[in-house]
Amino acid sequence: MASAPIPVTLTNTGGAPLSITSITISSGNPGDFAQTNNCGTTVAAGASCTINVTFTPTTTGSRISSVSVADNAVASPQTVSLSGTGSGFQVTPRVVALTFQQTQLFTASGSVNWSVDGVTGGTAASGTITAGGLYTPPAAVGSHTVTATGTQTASATVFITNMAGTFTYHNDNLRSGLNANETVLTPSNVNQAQFGKLFAYNIDGLAYASPLYVANVNIPSQGVHNVVYLATEHDTIYAFDADGTSTIPLWQVTFLKTGVTTVPCADTGECGDIVTEIGITGTPTIDQSTNTMYVVAKTKEGTNYVQRLHALDIATGAEKFGGPVVISASVPGNGNGSVGGSLPFDSLRQNQRPGLLLNNGVVYIGYSSHGDQQPWHGWVLGYNATTLVQVMKWSVSPNGYGGGIWQSGESLATDASGNIFFATGNGTSLLILAAPIMGILL
Repeated sequence: MASAPIPVTLTNTGGAPLSITSITISSGNPGDFAQTNNCGTTVAAGASCTINVTFTPTTTGSRISSVSVADNAVASPQTVSLSGTGSGFQVTPRVVALTFQQTQLFTASGSVNWSVDGVTGGTAASGTITAGGLYTPPAAVGSHTVTATGTQTASATVFITNMAGTFTYHNDNLRSGLNANETVLTPSNVNQAQFGKLFAYNIDGLAYASPLYVANVNIPSQGVHNVVYLATEHDTIYAFDADGTSTIPLWQVTFLKTGVTTVPCADTGECGDIVTEIGITGTPTIDQSTNTMYVVAKTKEGTNYVQRLHALDIATGAEKFGGPVVISASVPGNGNGSVGGSLPFDSLRQNQRPGLLLNNGVVYIGYSSHGDQQPWHGWVLGYNATTLVQVMKWSVSPNGYGGGIWQSGESLATDASGNIFFATGNGTSLLILAAPIMGILL
C-alpha cells in the first residue's frame, strides 16, 4: 500500500542561490519509491521548497532511511534522515497476467475480504474471487483490480490476455516482431518501477536461438501451463513454465547419447562465431495447428558430422511423424567441394544460423558457414511438415562458393503470396531473393 507523500523540506539559509544537482533516496528496494521535486534546479537565497517522496513497499520491513540532496552549498550533499515504520500490508502478487484458463491465488496478511473492481467476490465480467483469495478470470481481455480489505486495504492488478503464443522468430512470417493484439504491456507499465526480471532458469549451454512461447499447453501429469521453449548449443530443448511456478523444467530433451556429442567449434576451423560447441543454433518454429516444434540439431558421431530435423510434441518433447530425419542434399554443379559435377551438402561446414520457417506445410531451413571455412555454400532445404520428406533443395552458389544465409539469426520471411525473402552474404552470389524458390523440387 502506498504511503501518503512524505514532504522533505529544503531551506536555503545562505545568501546566494542554491543549485540542486541530484536527489538520492537511500534504502528501500528498487521500485519502492517515487519522488516529486518541487524545488526545481535552483532554490533562491532564504527560500524553502519541498521534495515529496511516495513509498510503496514490496517487502515487509522495507523503508526509506534518508534523502540526500547534492548541491553547491558548503559540505554538500545535505542529508535528511527519516524514521518510522509501515505496516507492509500488501496483496501478493501485486501484478499478474493471466490467460482465460488460468487461476491465481492472492494472499494478504491477516483476515481480509476480497473484492474485484469494487464488488465483493467479483462478477462474471470482472472475474470472481473466493474468500480464500483464489481468483478466476473472465473470458474476455482487460484489466481488473483485486482488493483485500481488513484493518487496512491493498490492491493488485490483474491483466487478462488471449495471446496464444510466439510460435516463430519475431512473432510472424513477416518477421515484424509485432503483436497487434497486445492487451497487457503499455508505455505506462513498462517502466523501472513495475517492469523487470521476475525469475531465472538455468540451462546447459549458450542459447543463440530465440525463445518461443505457447499459452495453455496441457503437460501430461502436470496440468495446463504457459510454456517458454529454449534451445541450446548443448543440443538440448527445454520447456519451462513461463510464469515461474516451477523451479525445474516441465520437460527437457537432449539429442546427445552414447557416442554422440556436440560439434567442437575447433572441428569447423572457426571458434569466433559460435564458441566452444555447436548444437542447436537456429530458432525453432512451432506449428500451432499440430502442436509440433521443428528444430535442427547438429552432432558429432565418431568421425561423422550429422544434422537432423526433429519434430517434437510441444507437450512432451516426444518425436513425431517418424522423425528425426538426417539432413542431406546434392545439386548439379561444379563449385567448391563438388565431385563429378555434383555439389553435396556438407554437414560440418554448413551453419544452420537462420531461424526455421514454416510456410504452406513446408519447413524451410537456411544455411551459412562457420567462419568462411571452405568448402561451403548457401543452402535452402524444404521438408514436408507432416511427413518430414524433403520436398525441395536449392544452393545459392552451385558453380561457385559462398552466398551464405546468416541474417544474424533472422529467419527466412514470407509475404501473403507465399514469396520467400532472405539475403545472402559474401561469395560468388550476392543477392536478395524475393520470389518462390525455384530450386530442385522433389
